[in-house]
Amino acid sequence: MDSARRVGRWVAAAAVGAALLVSCEAPAEPGSPSPSPTVAAAPGRYTFSLSGLAASLDLQGTSGELEVRNGTDRPLGAPGIVWLGAVDGREREAIVGGAEPIPPGETVTVEVDFPAGFRPQRAGLIILTLDSVRWGALNPP
Repeated sequence: MDSARRVGRWVAAAAVGAALLVSCEAPAEPGSPSPSPTVAAAPGRYTFSLSGLAASLDLQGTSGELEVRNGTDRPLGAPGIVWLGAVDGREREAIVGGAEPIPPGETVTVEVDFPAGFRPQRAGLIILTLDSVRWGALNPP
């Protein structure tokens, strides 16, 4: 009876191992990495909202307008934008003109310029900052 249990356990382990091997995909060519998934990002309006803070970035090519509404009861720092490249993961800062702290209940609109070579399709993550503190990612529609 002990040998029957051992054989049963061995068969079960072999079946699980085979299932795991079958579910793995091999690269297209030996030694080449698997292709990365394609991420579609539409240029246009990106938004963020959290606890009375609302922001929207209207992007046209490499420039746009960032509107930040302070619906909180305390002042917020000067707005900024940081983005991470989807291809290389590098962090870059956008140039935000005229950014100043935002008093409670106020809304500010500032011009945003991204560096040469910026393409919305390759921006992995666009992040709203206030006085260089990251508040969260702006989401496409």
